[in-house]
Amino acid sequence: MTRLQKRKRARWLVKAFAAAVAHLPPDAARLTVVGDGDEMAAIAAIIRRAGMEDRTVLAGRETREAIRDRLHRADVFLLASRLEAFGIAALEARAAGLPVVTMAQSGARDFLRDGEDAILAADDRELTDAIRRLVEDPSLRGRLVAAAALPPAGVDWRDVAPLYEAEYQAARAAVA
Repeated sequence: MTRLQKRKRARWLVKAFAAAVAHLPPDAARLTVVGDGDEMAAIAAIIRRAGMEDRTVLAGRETREAIRDRLHRADVFLLASRLEAFGIAALEARAAGLPVVTMAQSGARDFLRDGEDAILAADDRELTDAIRRLVEDPSLRGRLVAAAALPPAGVDWRDVAPLYEAEYQAARAAVA
């Protein structure tokens, strides 16, 4: 569920997945890439060269409803982009109760907790290692899933509304 453009790093995601599952049984994990864009042909070529056709699906562009349904059927959400200002896709996945594996430089670090409901990778090697650990360690995956099923701390309106109210009052006082 991304635009398949260079800055989104879907090529690196597919490479990390291929490296993570290279020596595992073919049914150990599957990757579905949802989205469309300039990188589609290059990603398809990476999948072919890695011999990952049986483990990787390029789903293309999908409706919001189809994406929502896909998120609710998934086990983990992976995102390799580093330059996400906020990380809407990761937030949508987290809202669907999925643990997220993404880059630590992503804006998603503002609402994800590394080691609790997500794994935040410092680099591509850590991204690959995180994917492999989640495939091989059902207890780790279970802990992340359990935490991701709970609402993230600090984002409920009971927490956020007083902060907005304080900012509004400060702004009113500044112009008075």
